Amino acid sequence: MTRKNLVKLFQILLISSILVVVASASFQISAVRAESAFDLQIGLKAPQHVAPGTSLVVNLSYGNIGTETSPADTQIQVSLPAGLTFVSAVDQDGNPMPPTSIDGDLLTWDVGALPAGSCCRHIWVSALVSPDLIKGTTLTTTAQISSATVESNLTNNTASVTSTVCNMVGSAKKATAK
Repeated sequence: MTRKNLVKLFQILLISSILVVVASASFQISAVRAESAFDLQIGLKAPQHVAPGTSLVVNLSYGNIGTETSPADTQIQVSLPAGLTFVSAVDQDGNPMPPTSIDGDLLTWDVGALPAGSCCRHIWVSALVSPDLIKGTTLTTTAQISSATVESNLTNNTASVTSTVCNMVGSAKKATAK
């Protein structure tokens, strides 16, 4: 191989290397851009103790605390434990908000696009506690909020809350007059 051919080969290899570096950097930049700036969050609250045969209300809070609107396919799924039967659901204003679908103990709401900075939306889920549950039974309700689009922070997309079945007979105090 002549010196002239070696110089051309070196130039081709150098240009190829530069193109690979540029292409790799472009891919990394576009991969970072693929992650959205929306940040879905969910939380659950419920009474710590429940009695058999009574109603249990789970407060599900959700929102998008990010800087961009969430995708239109945003949905919430709630899994009720054995021993709880779904009765109804309402939003924070008391308006009926039935699940989009119910599959056994899995309740799904298609909540759609959530605006940036939206928090503190609520779904109040009412369920009947089976009268056959024994004292000490633990009822754990779980929930998740998600979208098909990649989200950078998944740590706040799931929640769970536990209630324990007990007799809830109340306390009886005796007062003695002195």
